[in-house]
Amino acid sequence: MPQYIRDGELPVNYATGPGYPGANNTYIPVDLSGKLRIGFSRDAKKFHFPKVWQYVESPKGNGYYLKLTSQEAARVVNIQDFQWPDDAPDRTSDSGTESFTFVPFLTSRNSYKFRLGDKTSQQADWPIVEQHGKIKAAQCMTARSVRGWTAATTTSNWAQSGDTANLSADHYSAASSIPGVGGYLDQGTSTSPWLKLALGYIADLVNQDTLGVVDSEPDKYYVIMNPADARKIASSPEIHDYMKSSPAARDEIIKGEHPNGKYGLPSQVYGFNILVENAVRVTNKKGATRASSYVVPNGSIVVASRTGELEGVFGAPSFSTLSMFWYRDEMTVETKHEDWDRLTYGRVVEDTYETVTCPASGFYITSATSS
Repeated sequence: MPQYIRDGELPVNYATGPGYPGANNTYIPVDLSGKLRIGFSRDAKKFHFPKVWQYVESPKGNGYYLKLTSQEAARVVNIQDFQWPDDAPDRTSDSGTESFTFVPFLTSRNSYKFRLGDKTSQQADWPIVEQHGKIKAAQCMTARSVRGWTAATTTSNWAQSGDTANLSADHYSAASSIPGVGGYLDQGTSTSPWLKLALGYIADLVNQDTLGVVDSEPDKYYVIMNPADARKIASSPEIHDYMKSSPAARDEIIKGEHPNGKYGLPSQVYGFNILVENAVRVTNKKGATRASSYVVPNGSIVVASRTGELEGVFGAPSFSTLSMFWYRDEMTVETKHEDWDRLTYGRVVEDTYETVTCPASGFYITSATSS
């Protein structure tokens, strides 16, 4: 039997939804104080993985980015090749210029839209247009993170065979296959510190292949993983021993001074910044059984550097591991009202391309943790 609401009254068991916004369900038909709004729209600024990328504005939707090799600045085959006696013509060897490659890219435009009728938006008891703008911005950042992680975990992007002139070895490997490492990174101990040995090998490899450029900015060096792997690594005997010997790291966890603390990891381990990307991707269609997972899958860890500023210069070489090229729309939020149809349209637009621009300055670890 339907219940009828009298002025100033609202039954305890009265509720609307779950459902989608419409003309008759976005407002409570009585005046209530202390209204409560609950939502899970994630702030677009709180996606962590994209913070590691360098953002480069492109003058057009397709083009090329410049990729210089990194050997000429350190090439000294024979020290005698550069000697020039005072009383002799210059007969020193000419070792030539540095090689380069123009790598093509093509941005893709994406639109994340919503539509609301006037009765819905005008009567809503919360700023429904603005709220949906935030929801779509978060949806855009989720999709962007998925694309970026797909690029960062494509092994051919890290292979020596694809970048022979720049890489002295492949910049990807299963954890147990990294030289000196004998197991998963969450199974290290004080005497077999697999995480320390893996990161040490990566640091040495990156230092050699970038001629020390990346090591000059250690504060922009990141180890990226999801919360599940962060908890596994934090539970290892190796990290327990590390925390015991590092009062600063221990205090950071105890006092909750960094978001990593909830997973049991400090902000830095062995000189590397630890970045836990906790973004979630929902993969079911509306109305279907809930299916979701972390954007960063279990067992995948990427070590990346962002050398230089957050915003790069188009046409200039960069040692930043990951880059996002964008044309016109990095993230454009738009709304439009249609008087005749009495509708409000909203959308978030991006026109981007995410890629691994400098594999020499990073590393991709597969099968990083135990299942």
